[in-house]
Amino acid sequence: MELTVNMRRNDLVDAQRLVGLIEASTASRSDVVALFIYLREQLSDQDPVKDIAHCIAHSRRDRGIAFKYIEAFIRNFIASVQKGGAVTVEVLFPLEEVVERLIQDLQGQGITVQPDSFRQQSTLFRKHIGDILEGVEIRLSNPNVVECKFATADDNLPPHFYVKFRGLEKAKVIQIPPNVAMAFPVLTS
Repeated sequence: MELTVNMRRNDLVDAQRLVGLIEASTASRSDVVALFIYLREQLSDQDPVKDIAHCIAHSRRDRGIAFKYIEAFIRNFIASVQKGGAVTVEVLFPLEEVVERLIQDLQGQGITVQPDSFRQQSTLFRKHIGDILEGVEIRLSNPNVVECKFATADDNLPPHFYVKFRGLEKAKVIQIPPNVAMAFPVLTS
């Protein structure tokens, strides 16, 4: 694995401490937030960890992996509702992939990670990443979309994004009353 250590020394030390808290299952939401912020500037734009970190810094998103996926998904969903056709619902950020990428990103910065211990914290990651995404608005410029946001209903449901629609009450395949919200998965195992 190629190291691309660009993090400041003090941030590296703290990131290593945060990894230890995660592996011990004692990390708080703010610990996970700090870890994502430390990594944010070190990662490529195609990295889902960076996209999640951007949601910490920006409560309204009009770019990035999540934005592009949701925009294309909603465009296809609306076309299928209006004209017919298949809709494939995929998880935006599969939890195992996010955790694996996070391990790679940390190791790429020279941070020691115990991969098995880290992987065992999927419940912690689902909860804290869900909290990080909660309320982040996806700024879609689709005339049939009233609102699109990330949400978590409670600890028993995985994070999701919901979309409130308009203008689909007379669609050909599925009629959706105005302001009715539909939810789609974001972070599941």
